[in-house]
Amino acid sequence: MIRRPPRSTLFPYTTLFRSHPPAEDGCDICHQPTGKEHPLSDGAGFSLSEEMPLLCYSCHEEKNTKKNVHYPVEDGECTVCHSPHGSANQSLLINAPPSKLCQECHDLEMAEKKIKHKPVSDGNCQNCHDPHQSDFSAFLKSQVPQLCVKCHEKIGKQLNAENVHPPFEENCLNCHEVHSSKEDHLINQKIPDLCYNCHDEKTNKEYVHSPVQEGNCIACHSPHASSEEKFLLFEEKKLCLNCHNKSISKELKTIVNIKRLLQKDNFIHGAIEMGGCSICHDPHTSENKFLLVSSFPAGKYAIPAKTDSFALCFNCHDSELLEKAVTTTATGFRNGDQNLHYLHVNRNKGRNCTNCHNVHGSKNEHLIAGKVQFGNWEMPIKYTAQENGGTCLPGCHKEKKYAREPLIIKDPIIEQNNDSTNEPIRH
Repeated sequence: MIRRPPRSTLFPYTTLFRSHPPAEDGCDICHQPTGKEHPLSDGAGFSLSEEMPLLCYSCHEEKNTKKNVHYPVEDGECTVCHSPHGSANQSLLINAPPSKLCQECHDLEMAEKKIKHKPVSDGNCQNCHDPHQSDFSAFLKSQVPQLCVKCHEKIGKQLNAENVHPPFEENCLNCHEVHSSKEDHLINQKIPDLCYNCHDEKTNKEYVHSPVQEGNCIACHSPHASSEEKFLLFEEKKLCLNCHNKSISKELKTIVNIKRLLQKDNFIHGAIEMGGCSICHDPHTSENKFLLVSSFPAGKYAIPAKTDSFALCFNCHDSELLEKAVTTTATGFRNGDQNLHYLHVNRNKGRNCTNCHNVHGSKNEHLIAGKVQFGNWEMPIKYTAQENGGTCLPGCHKEKKYAREPLIIKDPIIEQNNDSTNEPIRH
């Protein structure tokens, strides 16, 4: 009786981590003898039982039926990438990770930049590319962005948002590299240069918002999608108050804590309540101080006071506040029909609105400030609202009282207000 050698001696490929099942079942599944002595140095003792790739397709599905076919597959050279007997690698690849195998034919310098896509750093080209055939360019497994969102599920959900950024909806590659990049998140250019490829530059005016100056567009905008207009990360007021929730020192100025002024127990400027911050401020850049959308005096006075100087206010308020000495409709701040806004503002050195009002919010009605800064002096304003008018006792003159029509009684203080010789002190 002839003792048969161990199977692993006859078929060394079966000792590998993965062996090709036909190699385990018998060589004659794929090979047939030629009648010549075996083994011969040129391997002529056996030939394939069928030409490649038909031999492979007798067990495997055909891989050359789609629009784009990888050239080794097209040429029937399956063994360029796969071992026909066994391999230590998945899918019987002759090298691992798959990127090493791909690199034998493809130039992968595109994958050598600092920030690498995870499939690239892991060497798994097949995560995105089909190594045999595809109906999509570059042998992608599916179209972009559908391919990307298979892994980036959280971002993929944004495709269903109310507002989707067109470059994202169309093709992730508009903004991202697929293999590697010098920039974080695999973007193909630094922000804001990337954004300015499509959007107008936002740094071309005198006053520029800090995030814009720093080129940090994504501090306020989502690059993919948003439920808010203009792709804002949050509702506008909430977004602004993410930063303006504290005092901010900037060179020679300090921006006050706006969130504190907009607390629930305060009276809030109607423009903010109804339209948000951008009613008065340009979020990017402006020719006006404080990024205002229209002109407004920068200091305590307008010299001279004219309608154009207060264009910001007159976007909403009636310009007759400044233009008419007598009115019964333009303002509630009047003594009878005497326009007290006109009295305070319409002059060569007209008082600014901020001399009496906090333009964001205040604990007092009509946004009357509790105190205002005059140089180093915080001037107190003691204002009391009444049903038909009010009283005011600031640090610059004694208490004054006003009453709108109808005037029911005569009041010495009102009479004094009406006396031109006893006008409030002019600063």
